[in-house]
Amino acid sequence: MPQPKGKTGNPNGRPKGSINKSTQKIRLAYAKLLEDNLTQMQKDLKAIEKPETRLKLLIDMSKFVVPALSSVNVDASEEAKSVFEDTFKKLAEEE
Repeated sequence: MPQPKGKTGNPNGRPKGSINKSTQKIRLAYAKLLEDNLTQMQKDLKAIEKPETRLKLLIDMSKFVVPALSSVNVDASEEAKSVFEDTFKKLAEEE
């Protein structure tokens, strides 16, 4: 008998952060493609005459390897400074 609408056979669902199987296969294939062509890619990069073009390409490619940084908001109010100082003093006293 089919599941009622809105219900699932797995009430917990897919675990958070788990990768789709086809996405994982594509990533592995792409990694293999890059690995097999590293020497040629280095030659191609060296063949680019304009340093700014070469640098832009390297930066664009690094987005796929280096995790992106997220922005952080810092509360610099007097109240926040006071809380920080109090916490810092307590930690210093514990040592």
